[in-house]
Amino acid sequence: MIKHPLTFLFLLFLLQSVWGFEYEEKELESEISLRKLYKRWSRHHNLPLNVTKQGVNRYKVFKINAKYILKINKMRLSYSLKLNRFANLTLSEFVDIHTCISETKTMITNSTDYQLTDVKPPESVDWRKQGAVTEVKNQRGCGSCWAFATVAAVEGMNFIRTKRLVSLSAQELLDCSSDRNNCTRGVRRLAFEYIKTKGITTETHYPYKAIKGLCDPLKKKGPRVTIDSYTFVPKNNELALRRAVARQPVSIGIDPTSPSFRFYSKGIITGKCGTVLGHAMAAIGYGTDKDGTKYWLVKNSYGPEWGEGGYVRIERDILEKEGRCGIAKRAIYPIKTPVR
Repeated sequence: MIKHPLTFLFLLFLLQSVWGFEYEEKELESEISLRKLYKRWSRHHNLPLNVTKQGVNRYKVFKINAKYILKINKMRLSYSLKLNRFANLTLSEFVDIHTCISETKTMITNSTDYQLTDVKPPESVDWRKQGAVTEVKNQRGCGSCWAFATVAAVEGMNFIRTKRLVSLSAQELLDCSSDRNNCTRGVRRLAFEYIKTKGITTETHYPYKAIKGLCDPLKKKGPRVTIDSYTFVPKNNELALRRAVARQPVSIGIDPTSPSFRFYSKGIITGKCGTVLGHAMAAIGYGTDKDGTKYWLVKNSYGPEWGEGGYVRIERDILEKEGRCGIAKRAIYPIKTPVR
């Protein structure tokens, strides 16, 4: 039994940070309960009530999204949705804010530094269990997914080579890697190129601000993690991606426009989604569910309230060559020579 009230409140805060906003399905079924729910949801996310933003009635948008979530969850699919912090945004608003990578075919480099054909991937991989994955981070209102996906891959590779898990600075990439890398969109290749050339310091030394600022030369003088190179996984090849992830965490791109991703709660995303890449994350494993559904295990940068404690499982080995939501289209990972 927890005797001290402050201890109880602290534990409650920790649980909420992982579980997110809790509610019952019946609260979505009537206008009265929906309005009460909207008030609770707004308080939870520290958002104002009633209110229009750019002419959009937030409650009406919330109501439409809540009805959709209720409909999908009643279908008892392989995944479920929830009223997360995006619940009062329209699809176009979500896309405007959270489409954060800008990459074209001409930006892909064909590197032969590492071959994947010699890798025999095991049945399942979870790099968290090996200690190669840092805590789930939150890009907040800045479109810096490209930076977080890059540092997650480098953090994993650095651990594998040095046996030290170091949380790296997404803010340094945001401020210093390229004028094209900002809070609107960025290019992962340029972020990897920066780390290859200059290295990257720790999150503690150069903390995240969720806004692009001037590159700070003093903070850049902190501890440095380096890579030797980087390369792309062969395009539209889930087997090659599995071989890469079996060796290390990999930065991947997906199409984030599907409601199954935007409001994702738990389970394996198997529904239809596009393949126009707009969001970057880190594939840190793969496996097979009890019902036989194969999945990718992916670390997001929306904070621990989103999804399964900040992670998402996406269906693996589908007929479409691009992979579910385009996950196999443009994956990239760092190369670092083993410590001798």
